[in-house]
Amino acid sequence: MQLSANRPKPMMKRVRRLPTDASITALTQHPNGDLWVGTALDGVYRLPADSARPAQHFTTANGLLHNTIYALTTDTAGGIWVGTHDTGLAVWQRGQFRYHRFPQGGIDVAALLTDEAGRVWIGTEGTGILCYSKGKFQAYSTAQGLASPYVYTLLPIRWGGSFQPNFRRKQVAVIHRNAISFADSRQHFAPATLPDNPLVQGLLPQVAAAQDEYCMWVSTRSGLLRLRTDAPHLLPTSSAPQPALLTSEVDGAARPPQQLGDLSPTQHRVSFRFRGISLLPGRAGVQYQYRLRGYHAEWSRPTTVDEAQFPRLDAGQYTFEVRARSGEHGPWSRPVAANFSIATPFWRTWWFAALSVLAAGAAIWAFVRGREITLRRQKLQLETTVRERTAELRQQKAQTEQINADLVVARDAAEASRRAKAQFLANMSHEIRTPMNAVIGLTHLLRNTPVDAEQGEYLEAIQSSSQNLLVIINDILDSSKMEAGKLTLEQAPFRLPELVERVARMFQFATEAKGLYLRTEVAAEVPAAILGDSVRLNQVLVNLVGNAIKFTTRGALACG
Repeated sequence: MQLSANRPKPMMKRVRRLPTDASITALTQHPNGDLWVGTALDGVYRLPADSARPAQHFTTANGLLHNTIYALTTDTAGGIWVGTHDTGLAVWQRGQFRYHRFPQGGIDVAALLTDEAGRVWIGTEGTGILCYSKGKFQAYSTAQGLASPYVYTLLPIRWGGSFQPNFRRKQVAVIHRNAISFADSRQHFAPATLPDNPLVQGLLPQVAAAQDEYCMWVSTRSGLLRLRTDAPHLLPTSSAPQPALLTSEVDGAARPPQQLGDLSPTQHRVSFRFRGISLLPGRAGVQYQYRLRGYHAEWSRPTTVDEAQFPRLDAGQYTFEVRARSGEHGPWSRPVAANFSIATPFWRTWWFAALSVLAAGAAIWAFVRGREITLRRQKLQLETTVRERTAELRQQKAQTEQINADLVVARDAAEASRRAKAQFLANMSHEIRTPMNAVIGLTHLLRNTPVDAEQGEYLEAIQSSSQNLLVIINDILDSSKMEAGKLTLEQAPFRLPELVERVARMFQFATEAKGLYLRTEVAAEVPAAILGDSVRLNQVLVNLVGNAIKFTTRGALACG
């Protein structure tokens, strides 16, 4: 807000289109007369200049980024800027909101201001000030002269004196908690108060500018502060205090800082005392930074302690540097330096290193020479061992070859014996099968002649025994084929029920002789005609039934 003299007191008009419980936090007026009202927790209200028109209410439901509003301003293009916490910036323009977001995330807006050049200034809590101009944002913080990155409010002020027309220009004043900064037309910030001035401790966001009187009024926790803006030469200078080296100590003994020279070749404890000299009025709170080149190239953390200690410094070239500044955000002065060195012990000199290298080389040569002699001795011993072992292996090889030759002879003899056996069995089986087939055939012919019942039984027994003997002969022949690897299964059609009945008739005499009953059965789901080797199946059934009859003394047998 601005104060002016000799103006009629405006009539206060009560607005009836806001909720009765609304907590107002910010105000701005559009060039067309509309009043924009920011609230806590209830968004923004737009009150048209025509009281007959209804108010508009904006919240997060229709475009706002947050419902708690901290600042509002109107730019030269008629856009309404809305500042909240932990979000970006929302701008109402041409009937809709558009947004500005930042790579570092949300910002906490504390104040918004549009200056006479059309720039929009955004004061934040913790990230300094942002200036929006020509579609781009420019950031300002303590590095650009701000007294603090935490901003309470922004205020346009007139800078310069009434007797200096060329200096009658508006600038931006920045209110911090314990300081005041200002920016001129070049957008360069500078402090308007000393860091420890008791009058600017505990400032509040409520401020006003009296443009005609070239002053600003700031509310504080202890009263009201009036700051003149027509005497810029009375503001604090930005020149830094110049430090001076007072004394130094080496192992507890005082010595002039510029006359330390070369110290003895051992570890030393070196300390320096210094003091920053400042001509600023009052106590400026001088801070120091120092470093010891050759030991650590980085500057120390800012401190108010005017002493630096370096215990256990080893040999080397060193340069101690110290610089100072006023307060926490002032510029640093040029560093003041003191040079000294610590001599190198003889065991760390180049000639001692060369002698050490020569001695190490001689020791290595002696070690290698001794190792070479040892390796030769081991090599000779290894060659002797290899010759002895080679002779043993040759003898073992000869024995192994003799055993292999004997095994080959035994294998050939066994193979010849097996072939002879197979040939014998094949010949014998063929020789025996010829008369057996004759016996079976003659028995069959005899059974077709008229014979009585007793003779029929005898013929049946003869035929059955002949069949069994033929099976045994076939088994002998098959075993010889199996040994020779020549056994094959035939694939020929035959009737399974007839084969089973034939096996039963073959053992009829044997079962009746032992008083047993043999029953054969073929399941209904088994096909009568099948494809396979009937001779082999007959052999299997004969063996099974024969073993069953052999080991059964009474009862009945079933085959199915």
